[in-house]
Amino acid sequence: MELGDNCDANLRRWFCGTINNTVICPQPNNISHELLDDICFINLGCAIFHVFFMLVLVITQGVEYMQTTHAQARRFLVKSPGHNIRWILSLVLLFVLLVSTAEGILTDRTTINDEKTSSLYLYIPPLCAMWTTCFAILLNYKIEAWQRYKLSIVLIFYWIFSCCGEILCLMNLIRLDLAHSTVVRFDTTVVLMVIYAALTGEVLHHLKWKVQVSTCINHYSFLIFLCVTCCIINILKCLE
Repeated sequence: MELGDNCDANLRRWFCGTINNTVICPQPNNISHELLDDICFINLGCAIFHVFFMLVLVITQGVEYMQTTHAQARRFLVKSPGHNIRWILSLVLLFVLLVSTAEGILTDRTTINDEKTSSLYLYIPPLCAMWTTCFAILLNYKIEAWQRYKLSIVLIFYWIFSCCGEILCLMNLIRLDLAHSTVVRFDTTVVLMVIYAALTGEVLHHLKWKVQVSTCINHYSFLIFLCVTCCIINILKCLE
């Protein structure tokens, strides 16, 4: 237990930063009640999630590339419905993630001094999300080039869980009384949440027309409904 506790403490000390050798975001005593107050823990979870899905996207594209013969690959790209919308949303998403990363770096650099170490949780999560989004854009291109629209299911899960991560960050900002339009972190969080939701809806709409798996789509729609409902209930509880 002591070894595990030391590893956890060292991880938080490295990722959250310290002031006078004290962790900036200490581990909450009451996990069920104070978890949303621990922005470092939330951002650490988001960073791990984005890195995990980055590996999933890379492996998916590698496996599909090995299974696709030269004869199956199209010489010219056939644009599917919603092609332009997906590219616009993806490019806007990259820009917002870049702004969020820059905001985190500036916040960290302007507050760091002899008594405070660097706080990686401020900019590592959006940086990981930006790299994962690049691989998601590449997968979108490969889906159209290979005509393998079932691979969009991987993107659906990524966009859904990314949206849930931004909702958790938004709930944390609300609990910390930072839900104001003058706070850049709040603005980028809201915009990211909207973009992730729009990308999820666009991919679902795309699958509805391109993949003959209506039963699966109904299941995914039900899962999305459950996730959104749970998040709305938690936000209402925080606002009480």
